[in-house]
Amino acid sequence: MRSYIMSMLMLSSLVLYPQISWAKKVYSPHAEQGEMALETQTDVYFDPDPARDGKVRQQFELEYAFFDWWKTGVYAVYEKPANRSSYDYTATKWENMFVLPELSGLPVRWGVYGEYIWAAPSTRAADAVEGKLLVETELSDWKHTLNLTLKQVLASTAPSANFSYAWRSRVKVSGIDLALEAYGSAGPFDQFLPLASQSHLIGPVVSFEPLEHVELEAGWLMDVNAGPGYGDLKINMELEF
Repeated sequence: MRSYIMSMLMLSSLVLYPQISWAKKVYSPHAEQGEMALETQTDVYFDPDPARDGKVRQQFELEYAFFDWWKTGVYAVYEKPANRSSYDYTATKWENMFVLPELSGLPVRWGVYGEYIWAAPSTRAADAVEGKLLVETELSDWKHTLNLTLKQVLASTAPSANFSYAWRSRVKVSGIDLALEAYGSAGPFDQFLPLASQSHLIGPVVSFEPLEHVELEAGWLMDVNAGPGYGDLKINMELEF
């Protein structure tokens, strides 16, 4: 009981003060039937452009695994512009992740992820859909996970689906997960942007459980194009029930 009380206090601090919670996420093709989780994620932008430097984008998610092959969840998304201290509600997301049957002879786990994004009316943005292919394998003590993503804005003037990726290589040392993560966006799938206009982040991430059923992730993701002083600082928290 004490661990749950402490967990809720920690999570409440992130909800009340979202600017201290910074994160990106790599999705694993895994579901544990009956498990419920509450999670907070945020992106904080450290950018040479003053219009973006200090911008925060935060997501709160409640998810539930109905089976060991299907997990669903709902996100609420908030954003803080670079030149403001207050947050605006910008979107609601509905996600579904399906674990696919193992392929004979291949040492990998597969999954697919689908998401619908309802943009808040105040943003005047169009809704969007997103799909991911999830691939995971273990080599020696390392676990490697790859997400390949296509995101399509549902507007008649929108370009073709945007292609992005997320990668994590992780090893457990004395109960702590040490990882190298990379995230990138190449632009429209039918015509990638020039390399200098693409977004690529890479850096170390540490995850551990300070309390039972509570996981924290922390790391720095460097902007490859802008240099080591710019990128995303990451802190992610998940509370399992």
